[in-house]
Amino acid sequence: MTTKLYLRTAVASEVVNMAPTVNEKSSAKPVGTFLEAGSIATNLHMIPVQGPTSGGSNRVTATPASTAHLDMYVGRWCSPRLEGQTFGAGTWTFGFGASAVDIRVNGFITPTLYIWRPKTKSVVGFIYDTDTPLSSEIAAVLTTGGRVVTFTGSDVAAKGGDLLVLEVWIHSAGQDTAAARDITFYYGGGNDPTNGGSITATTCASYISTATNLVWAGGNGGGWGDRSA
Repeated sequence: MTTKLYLRTAVASEVVNMAPTVNEKSSAKPVGTFLEAGSIATNLHMIPVQGPTSGGSNRVTATPASTAHLDMYVGRWCSPRLEGQTFGAGTWTFGFGASAVDIRVNGFITPTLYIWRPKTKSVVGFIYDTDTPLSSEIAAVLTTGGRVVTFTGSDVAAKGGDLLVLEVWIHSAGQDTAAARDITFYYGGGNDPTNGGSITATTCASYISTATNLVWAGGNGGGWGDRSA
C-alpha cells in the first residue's frame, strides 16, 4: 500500500515540541552560495490528506544578483509520529508546483528526506540527500509549472516517536545573468500536480509518496492534527 503525504500550510502543532531544531539539516547542501527563502516555512505538517481545493499557499525565494552556484532552502515539512520501523529504500515520488519569473534562473527543485529523533534532537539518517537537481528546469509560467519526479531512497531505522522530515531546496548551477529573480514553490491545495501540467497558486497539492505502507504512532489515521490547513 502506498503512503502519500501532502505538504500542508499549517504548523505541525501535534509535533511542535518534537520537530527539528532551527536551521536546515541537509549534509549535502548547501553548496555554493547559500540563501534561505524569505519567511521560511518551518516545521509545517505533511499528512495523508489533501488540502482545501483553493487553500494552497506558496514560498517565494528571491535569488541574489549572482551567476554563482546557488542552493536556496525553501522550507521543511514534518510527518506525524512514526511507529518503530525500517523504511526508505526504493522509489519515492515527489509531485510539486513551481515557477520562476525568468528561465535565466536555471532553477531546479531538489528534496532532502530524513528521520528526526526528538528524544536526542538529531538526524537518525538520510533517506535522500544530494545537491543533484531533479526533473526538468522550473518553468517560467504556471501553465507548465507542475512536476512529478522520482528518486531512490535508502533504508533508515526509525524508533517509535520519530518523525519523517522533508526539506525542499532550489538548486541553480548559475544564472545566465546576474540579477535578483523570484522563484516560487506552491503547496497546500487540493489538486495533485502532473508533470509539465498546469497549476494555480492556490490549488497545487504538492506531495511526497512511497510504495511503503508507513505505520504511525497510535495506528494509521491518528495523530494528524488539524486537517483544515
